[in-house]
Amino acid sequence: MPKLLAFAFAFSLLGLTACDSSDVDDTFTVTAAVTGDAELSTLESAVVEANLAAALDDMDEEYTVFAPTDAAFTAALDDLGLTPAQLLADANLASILQLHVVAGSELEADDLDDGDTV
Repeated sequence: MPKLLAFAFAFSLLGLTACDSSDVDDTFTVTAAVTGDAELSTLESAVVEANLAAALDDMDEEYTVFAPTDAAFTAALDDLGLTPAQLLADANLASILQLHVVAGSELEADDLDDGDTV
């Protein structure tokens, strides 16, 4: 479990992209944002594997997704000695990904410093 906790917090420090629903129209979904960005392919695989795509797309309130880029995934997985396959097979994947979803749309990755909480 310590590796998983470290993995979840590693993303708060590495290459995050804020996907903010206030910047797009109501028909633009998180799934569309993730699948439309070549730097988020690992996140796309993780969201699909964790069966979270529909839940993220169906949320009624505004929220921010701090989306780890492929570079962030690579760095975190290397630091933790995990492979992408091990990440995708982890039973806690959905919980880890949900740590990157925050209610509200006024947050951006550049607004946060190391150690900040939301």
